[in-house]
Amino acid sequence: MRLLACLSTFLLGLPSLMAQPVAHRVENLDATPAGWVYFSLRENGPVVVIDEADDDWDLAFNSVEVRVNGTGQYVDEAFDALDEAPAGGYEAELPTGSGQGWYLYQFDTHTVIPIPDRVLVLRTRDGKYAKVQFLSFYRDSPDGTPSGPPRYYTFRYVFQPDGTRSFTR
Repeated sequence: MRLLACLSTFLLGLPSLMAQPVAHRVENLDATPAGWVYFSLRENGPVVVIDEADDDWDLAFNSVEVRVNGTGQYVDEAFDALDEAPAGGYEAELPTGSGQGWYLYQFDTHTVIPIPDRVLVLRTRDGKYAKVQFLSFYRDSPDGTPSGPPRYYTFRYVFQPDGTRSFTR
């Protein structure tokens, strides 16, 4: 009976031992160089990638195009309201183009504006989940107002390192 009580206490404590989701905000990620700029959610920063087959990167940026190293999907929901990654619907290739991906292109002003309440949810190559909200495409424009040079991403994300789909704990 005492063993059962110890086992029960241990099992009830397991959720607190699981890794907690990690939230970050990235400002002015420079995506102006020719070619792709690679980003690691685990390291919270750009990484040098020699071979795209490497697991060292999670997101890649080239102008307005975004790639995932794994699978992903866009979800039309407020970032803070999205508590859990969807169970299915992930694709290796993300949709691109104005209104299809993360942004709208404003033809009258020739600007790129993030779509409000559109979240990129991704499953990394090693089965971890993250949600990403793009906030701006312009340097020093954290609210999305196009005032600086383009191809400088500001975004926030939550990375769940324990492999569960939960973005809360």
